[in-house]
Order: sequence, then structure tokens, then C-alpha cells
Amino acid sequence: MDVTTRDGNKNRFAGKFDVSTFGAKALLEGPIHKQKNEDDASATFLFSIKNSYLAQSSKIFYSYIDENGLPYNYLDIYGKIAVNAPTEAR
Repeated sequence: MDVTTRDGNKNRFAGKFDVSTFGAKALLEGPIHKQKNEDDASATFLFSIKNSYLAQSSKIFYSYIDENGLPYNYLDIYGKIAVNAPTEAR
């Protein structure tokens, strides 16, 4: 299995936020050190968090579920810092 993750945005700070009846997630990314020219180093960050609240929301949204709700919960936190070394002069 080959798992590859992406680097953060090299040009600007960006983010996403999503909410549903099952959970919420947020993503923040951006440059730590911007690449000024092609031979310069760069560094980026990416941070993501996901959380479920299905055990609580299932009692409200799904009337056929018993009073205990659904037994599914998760919390996922992920972070990455990527440093791209400068290219050597040819």
C-alpha cells in the first residue's frame, strides 16, 4: 500500500469547513515560507480535524433509533509540515 498525502498551499492561506448531521470537519493550509524564486526553498503546513457527533444527533434526526443513539464516534486530527529544499544550480 502506498499512501501519499498532499502538501499545503504554497501561495496563500486557505481553509474549508463542513458540517453535516453526522459530524464536522475543518482544514487549514498555507505557506510557512514562500518560495521567492525557482531556486529558493519553501515550506507549507496542512492541518485537518474531523469529529463525529452521530451518537448525539441520531437521537434527534432518526426517530427509529433507540434512546442510546448510534454507537459511532470518531475524532481524527492530522497535521503536516512540508519543506521543499532548493534546487541546485546547474
